[in-house]
This record gives sequence, structure tokens and C-alpha cells, in this order.
Amino acid sequence: MQIPSATHVASFRSWKRDIKRCARKGDKGIEILVLILIKDEDVDEERHHRVGFRVNCVFDVNLTDWEPPARPC
Repeated sequence: MQIPSATHVASFRSWKRDIKRCARKGDKGIEILVLILIKDEDVDEERHHRVGFRVNCVFDVNLTDWEPPARPC
């Protein structure tokens, strides 16, 4: 509902670290609810319990630009 034309979304850090794109200055992200999980301290198997939700922002590919290449030293 916030940006109906959104196609590919990722967090600010994911765009920057993994895809080498950066969000444009001044653009607002799309707010989503993210599930918060905690691990139980069981030795035999890993179990996760839902704790709640928090709000996180993601950016659509249309709100990002390619990072400029690094300057040589």
C-alpha cells in the first residue's frame, strides 16, 4: 500500500553490502513488520520461539542508485 509499484526490496544494509547500490538521500523506505525470534538453549535440537514484531524499513530498487566506484589512493 505504501509503494504499490515496488518489485525488488531489501534493507539499506543489504543494498549497500550485497548488491553495491545505495538508497537515495531523502527517500523514505517502505515500513514492514519483522518477526523477532529467540533460540531455546536445547542441546539436542534448535527451537525458535516467536517473541513479537518490530518495524523495519526496506527500499525498492527504484529508490536506489549504483554506488560510485572507489577512488584510487
